[in-house]
Amino acid sequence: MAKILDINDFQTEKAAHRVGSLWRDRFNEPLSARIRLTDVSDRTLMELALLSRDTASFLYDLILGILDLGPAGGFDALPTSEKMRVLDAHLFLVDQVRWEVLGRVGLVQGYAAEEHPLIDLVLHQARIRASFQPPFPRLKETHPAYPEFVKREKIDGETMIRGFIPTALAAFGARMG
Repeated sequence: MAKILDINDFQTEKAAHRVGSLWRDRFNEPLSARIRLTDVSDRTLMELALLSRDTASFLYDLILGILDLGPAGGFDALPTSEKMRVLDAHLFLVDQVRWEVLGRVGLVQGYAAEEHPLIDLVLHQARIRASFQPPFPRLKETHPAYPEFVKREKIDGETMIRGFIPTALAAFGARMG
């Protein structure tokens, strides 16, 4: 009997295979097609969230590999349309990393990385991004600033949420020791 393959699952598995060793060499953690940011260690998440120059370069290489756009470091050689695709994926992924930090310190909920594997966040970022409106997470109702968030959500809710990032990174780092 023939096995039916889902093309999306196949693409995701192939992408995870292409970048698995890159991820493992960097973080000494496995990366599979189903790993979500919620599954990565605090140490890995913190390195990604701090976004040093080296980490930004790593993320570009990771995205190039996931999208099968050539070798690491090949961003400059891409056609403009592919550069835009990589940039969009990079910006979306970095947002998801930071939303995950906010989530782990108990501030927010309702962002794509809670539901979607890391590989899918890159492969299908345009579709996933479009399915999350607004494009930022919601402050938890238990947070003291929640009433203010509700008032500001439609006008500058994203600005308010982003304003929590520095404090959340500091709290997350302190929690790690």
